[in-house]
Amino acid sequence: MARFRDGFGEIRAHLDALHAPGGPYRVVCAKSGETPAPLSGYRFDDRQTAAEATDVAATYRAYLRLYDPTVPFADLIVCEDVDPEPETSRRPATVNRE
Repeated sequence: MARFRDGFGEIRAHLDALHAPGGPYRVVCAKSGETPAPLSGYRFDDRQTAAEATDVAATYRAYLRLYDPTVPFADLIVCEDVDPEPETSRRPATVNRE
């Protein structure tokens, strides 16, 4: 567990520094597919940065568990969002009505 002298504030600042709005990578719980606190809404430019964020978030959650032992454990993994094919590139289905 990484050490942060100033606790939650320092951890949040570190995550904010890693965050890249619109980045293709995010962190989710392997079991639920949900993004747990403190990573909700955070995106990352590359897999390595997102992996660093998983370590920082695990530390955050461990600190949180010191105050609230009911905080669930989460197996955090990095995933890349793949944009589906844009709507405009799809051709409508046609029906031959002769």
